[in-house]
Amino acid sequence: LIHVTNSVCLWLAVVECTMRMIGLGPKLFFSDVYNHLDMVLVPVALIAEIFYYSSSGGRVEELQWVLAFRTMRVFRISKLMTSLRGLRVLQNVIAQTVHDVWSILIITIIVLFMLSILGV
Repeated sequence: LIHVTNSVCLWLAVVECTMRMIGLGPKLFFSDVYNHLDMVLVPVALIAEIFYYSSSGGRVEELQWVLAFRTMRVFRISKLMTSLRGLRVLQNVIAQTVHDVWSILIITIIVLFMLSILGV
């Protein structure tokens, strides 16, 4: 069931990408960074799909490197961030929080490193 759902979503993405390219024209289509992302993700997903069905659903471990690219589909959600003001504010707050936590993490690592040198 999950492979059928994945195939349906993949073909919907192919149709969507094709319709956007035809509707916008190549010049306007490739002027958007997110369309570049789609033009990487969709062919990689198609290759993974072809490998999956050519191996009869078995030996999937051989194409784990291709399947890892499917996680990049999460970046398509960031496309919403540019159009919705509330999500942009949330994105900025999360980015600032990550920055603050990163700074505290670096300081903690330095303190632990110094304490380990002292043998405490």
